[in-house]
Amino acid sequence: MINRSCLVVAFSVLLASAGCHSGTLDGAGPMITAATISVDQLPTEFDATRTYHYRVGSVIDPQGVLTALWDAGLESQRAWQPLDNLCLDPVGPQFTVEFVVDDPRIAGQGFERGDGRLRCATTLTAYTIVPAGN
Repeated sequence: MINRSCLVVAFSVLLASAGCHSGTLDGAGPMITAATISVDQLPTEFDATRTYHYRVGSVIDPQGVLTALWDAGLESQRAWQPLDNLCLDPVGPQFTVEFVVDDPRIAGQGFERGDGRLRCATTLTAYTIVPAGN
């Protein structure tokens, strides 16, 4: 009886693990790392042709937004989420992304050109984005 139970469990585990794999990594999202930085650690200049800020300001799930943009073919290299607002105004600093290439579709995702007044923050979360497997 014990041998049959072990066989059933082993077979079930084998079937479950076989169903959880994909034979390819195509379509794999990017690897995103996050680090808290001070405003002094921001780039001294942003590439004006590839840097966009989110029109609304901060986002609730920056990594989710970056992955969704990536999946839509709008690949990014770096991004910054402000954690506070020194400007003390309703707009404040805004979630900002540096894309790999300029693409007119970026504007259709709620972004517009600019560094999003990031210098209004004292602390930010900096995201580094690289293709999976690199």
